[in-house]
Amino acid sequence: MAAPYNRNGGRPTKYNTTMLTKARKFLEDEERPTAEQLAIKLKVRRHTVADWGKKHELFSTVLEEIRSKYELNISEGALTGEFNATFAKFLLSAKLGLREKTDVKQEVTGDIGLNISFNTVAQSEYKPSE
Repeated sequence: MAAPYNRNGGRPTKYNTTMLTKARKFLEDEERPTAEQLAIKLKVRRHTVADWGKKHELFSTVLEEIRSKYELNISEGALTGEFNATFAKFLLSAKLGLREKTDVKQEVTGDIGLNISFNTVAQSEYKPSE
């Protein structure tokens, strides 16, 4: 009898409780862990590690802890002078997607040729459009 058809295609996943245990141990043992290092340790691709994080809540928690530990290490290194602050800013931006926030305030003064009027409608007259 033929094997059942795999509707998802591709190889079966390598993810199991052993992989989760190895990931947790890696997080505990490494001073500056990254998801890329974890992928090498588990002998899988970085994309696979990211996929496991999306599909398995417990693995996702480990990845979030790795991200937090990485962010903390880079930030502390920049503040203590261990890392170049400009390079630390680049790493936080490139690897974690953190961005510097800039508030922009714009004011328009003078006559710019726009006439805007507002009509006040009593609540009893208001009829929402459908």
